[in-house]
Amino acid sequence: MAQVVVKVGGRDYTLACDDGEEQHLTDLAQYVDEKTKGLARNFASIGDTRMLLMAGLLVADELGDAVARIEELEAHIRAGGGGAAPAAGAGGNGVGDQRVARLIERVAARLEAIAERVEAP
Repeated sequence: MAQVVVKVGGRDYTLACDDGEEQHLTDLAQYVDEKTKGLARNFASIGDTRMLLMAGLLVADELGDAVARIEELEAHIRAGGGGAAPAAGAGGNGVGDQRVARLIERVAARLEAIAERVEAP
C-alpha cells in the first residue's frame, strides 16, 4: 500500500492508497483544494471542517449534475438518439434511476474509504 501527501485548505494530509493510485489521489485533492480556495475567497472566516464539508457538497453537486447528464444522454441513445442530444437539465423519464442510485452508493463507499484513510494514524 502506497502513501501520498496532499495539501487541501493549506494543510498537509498523508493518505494511504493502492499502489499506482498516487497521482489520481493527488489530482483529486488538488480539485478539492481549488474548491476550498474558492470558498475561502467568498467566506471570510469559516472553520476548516465547515470549508471541507462545503467543498465536498460542491463536488457532490457537480457529480450529481454529471450523472444526471450521462443518464439523459444514455436514455437518448437507447431511444434511437436521432438528432441533437437533449439539453442539460431537460426533463427525464426516470430511466436509469436505479443505476444512478448504485453509482451514488459506489461513490459514497469510495468517499468513506478515503475518509477512513485520512482519519487513520
